[in-house]
Amino acid sequence: DSTGDWSSDVCSSDLSQGPSGTETPPPDPRPQIPTVPFRDTIQLGACLGHETLPMNPDLPADLFTCCLTSPIEIGLRFFLLRNPLKTNLNIEMLLKIPGKLNDRRTPLGELTWIFTAVTDTIAWNTLPRELFQKLFRHDLVVAALFRGFLLAERIMRFYDCTPISVPALPQTHNHPLWDSWDLAVDMCLAQLPTLLEHEQRWLESLPRSEEHTSELQSPVLS
Repeated sequence: DSTGDWSSDVCSSDLSQGPSGTETPPPDPRPQIPTVPFRDTIQLGACLGHETLPMNPDLPADLFTCCLTSPIEIGLRFFLLRNPLKTNLNIEMLLKIPGKLNDRRTPLGELTWIFTAVTDTIAWNTLPRELFQKLFRHDLVVAALFRGFLLAERIMRFYDCTPISVPALPQTHNHPLWDSWDLAVDMCLAQLPTLLEHEQRWLESLPRSEEHTSELQSPVLS
């Protein structure tokens, strides 16, 4: 009996060892993450390692991310801060531009359409055709991010920061088509006080909620 026990122990110890006599490591319970070639990755950075991010109280704390996700708002803020002419506009008024981003019939939608046209044209004129198709035509989210990245390069360089990306893009911050964007923003902001005034008058012309509710209520029978 003791011999049989000893032989079973030897067999079990042999099965737990690899061909070279070393113990076989237990299987990893964690899910396997597929590896992606570096050339197929997309990376965006706000500045170089030796540069300092801008700290302007009139700008968001994470200016680079806001350029990527809210380019119209940041583009308007940047234009207003750089405008050398005196104006009655302020940051709060910029956030009240009438309309919707996806409705071109409104002022906000028209600005969005112009921004898309300007950034796509800049990319078409500066990027290799294959890279342009990859970044601006294959995926809507990627295209929106890189449109914001072009704006970020323009704004961040104004504050002595150099945004970087993988794949690398040529410099576009001084492209002449940015003047077309500035002109569109200038024309919109010039009309903004009148637009807000008309919108306020229209809101004041609407019946108040309390009065409107009382009119809809049926009279109480005694």
